[in-house]
Amino acid sequence: MSIQKHFIRFVSPGTFVHEETEKEIDSWDVEKAKEMCKNIIERHNSHPFAFQFITKGRGENEFDSRVIAESGFYYINGIVKTLQDVENEQKPENETLLWNMRVNKWNKIVKTRTLWE
Repeated sequence: MSIQKHFIRFVSPGTFVHEETEKEIDSWDVEKAKEMCKNIIERHNSHPFAFQFITKGRGENEFDSRVIAESGFYYINGIVKTLQDVENEQKPENETLLWNMRVNKWNKIVKTRTLWE
């Protein structure tokens, strides 16, 4: 790869799908990403609940860049719960969530600790 740049993709709640904002960053620095997160405001005043690092690159003879590396997601103010965790809670209000997890084959979810305005 001749040219490489790092980016961060912020993910915020949306109406039907998540809102995403991508910004350039010097390195995969979690603390810097958490600070940058404070300035991201999407439609309906939503703020990121997660972010992901991405490195894009291109060779000398390539016109456009492509993703060459990406991290997992870092969740902000959230708790990762497995299907087993949600089942073990045995809460009637989790029935729809459990149905969705099973049908969509989601092994994990993230429960945010913050209510979005």
